[in-house]
Amino acid sequence: MPAADDPEQRAPADGIETAPQAIPWRRPRSANRPPDNLAFKLLIPLAFLFCATVLIYVVSGLGDQNIPLKRLITRYAPSFLVVEVLAVVVDGLIAMTIDRRRSLRMARLQKENSRPENPDG
Repeated sequence: MPAADDPEQRAPADGIETAPQAIPWRRPRSANRPPDNLAFKLLIPLAFLFCATVLIYVVSGLGDQNIPLKRLITRYAPSFLVVEVLAVVVDGLIAMTIDRRRSLRMARLQKENSRPENPDG
């Protein structure tokens, strides 16, 4: 029977599992995993900005249209939306291209490493 002082066998006092393997975003990076793709990380705020602009544009159509801020939004929001859509599309394509090239490189390296050595050579 394990000792009561053994930290491996003791349950946490608050009932929350705090072992590193229980926290998925703190898992150790495996040696063969490529670094994170920064283009995908940039895509998140760009998509959020696009959604926020759409919501602002929709809400600006409600109520009195003579308010200066609403006129400003109504005038410039379509241009912002076009720029944001282009930015999301371009960044998405760049992110997918980077990811595909990394995947192909990893597959090629794994294939080269798994080739049997020629004993005659």
